[in-house]
Amino acid sequence: MATDAMSEVVNQHKSLVPVRVDLYYQLDAFGASDAMLRVGWVVTSEGIWMPVPSCLQMNAGRPETRARIDTAAAMAHRDSFFGNRRGADSHLFDRMVGHVCKLEQGGRSGANHFHCVFFFDAKGLTVADVNALKYGLGNRWQRATNGMGMMFDCHDKAYRRSIESRGSWVLNLLDSANQAHVGAFVGYIVGYFTKDDGQMVRVMPTLKAQTFTKGR
Repeated sequence: MATDAMSEVVNQHKSLVPVRVDLYYQLDAFGASDAMLRVGWVVTSEGIWMPVPSCLQMNAGRPETRARIDTAAAMAHRDSFFGNRRGADSHLFDRMVGHVCKLEQGGRSGANHFHCVFFFDAKGLTVADVNALKYGLGNRWQRATNGMGMMFDCHDKAYRRSIESRGSWVLNLLDSANQAHVGAFVGYIVGYFTKDDGQMVRVMPTLKAQTFTKGR
């Protein structure tokens, strides 16, 4: 699934700029309507499931931003982010030729978060342009989440050094003629998007809900 999406985008363009970001949520909610108390579940002696205070005390027992816990809320924010692309944010998508996005749950934050890779046509795109696109994507995510969303730039120098210490850095300009680099890039992204390190979403809000999405 992820392999086909990567290969299709790369093979259709001479050169691409991949931008990888993580979208997540702040810990504290703004108000009661956006708040949710983290709970766990136990089975009573009568065989009935009942909620109990969570053993993951991420916020000292206080309510957190709902979408950190509520998968349906997080998916709604994702759909809003990738939704209407006209208007003030149209410039973010004019040069975007594809994207992949995966919802995960857990990790250091113990919460819902999204791993995303956006592909931009590299022709005429400067470093300043790429930085402006990253800023715009972060701003759009914040607005899609009513101010509760945050973004981590995976091209951050410290993060890049941590990746390089464990292998090669592949999030550079993609030249479709350089099959070695393309293969390494696809392998890295597919491996990252298909791994199961305990962060897969185990319970879906609906039967048709998708944790992995792709598109233009």
